[in-house]
Amino acid sequence: MRIPIRALAASVFGLGLALAPAAAFDLRDWTRRPLPNSPTAFYECAAPPVCGNGSAVSARLQPLDAGPSGIEDERRRQQGIAQRLFEQMAGRIADIQTGDTREVPIEGLRALVTEKRANFTDGRRQFYIDAVLFGPTQAYSIVSSGGDAEQVRRNFEGYARLMALVLDQMASAGAAQTAPPPGPPPPQTAPRPSRPPPPPSRSQPPSTQNRPPPMTQAPNYQEPPNYQQPPGNFPPPPPPNFPPPPAPPR
Repeated sequence: MRIPIRALAASVFGLGLALAPAAAFDLRDWTRRPLPNSPTAFYECAAPPVCGNGSAVSARLQPLDAGPSGIEDERRRQQGIAQRLFEQMAGRIADIQTGDTREVPIEGLRALVTEKRANFTDGRRQFYIDAVLFGPTQAYSIVSSGGDAEQVRRNFEGYARLMALVLDQMASAGAAQTAPPPGPPPPQTAPRPSRPPPPPSRSQPPSTQNRPPPMTQAPNYQEPPNYQQPPGNFPPPPPPNFPPPPAPPR
């Protein structure tokens, strides 16, 4: 069975997707709808006057090496997505038109953008803008969809700019974590101090070369002789005979 997916040489919308200055994208105008077992952040428009009734945007974070290698690779990937969408909604989609894949700068980042349009059997049309936005360290797969082509483009521009800011912030945070913490400059190398003199050693005991041998017993001193008064009667010594003093002069 041939799947009716038509490739168009020009933009499906004829809008050019020039990313003209757009109003700030406010997530308060959107309601996040959880997707079970999916890392995709999916938002539905909650303020139709601002973002369009039935509009939706989504983003999925992925590694840089998980994205397409170039325009041709992304073109084949988008054709595969369109085929799966047609198979999942068999009986409700009449055909899917796929526009060219182009490289567009978004806030200084590179993006590969593809536009698609699905024609339903009940007469409705659904417009899609699929993009891969490459940041410094990671990438986002972004989708904007809705029933109004101009509104889909405006939603994509605002949401893609917001995701570009997120990618830059994640790269800055990663660089801050790997960079060394700021601190004072390293001190200048000072001359190496000389080694202090060794502490004085304890005085060595005097040499025992000329030391007399230790005494092992008390010396054998002889008792002094017992001097006694010799016997005999010695006369007392005579008194001293001093001459008389001279007479004083007259």
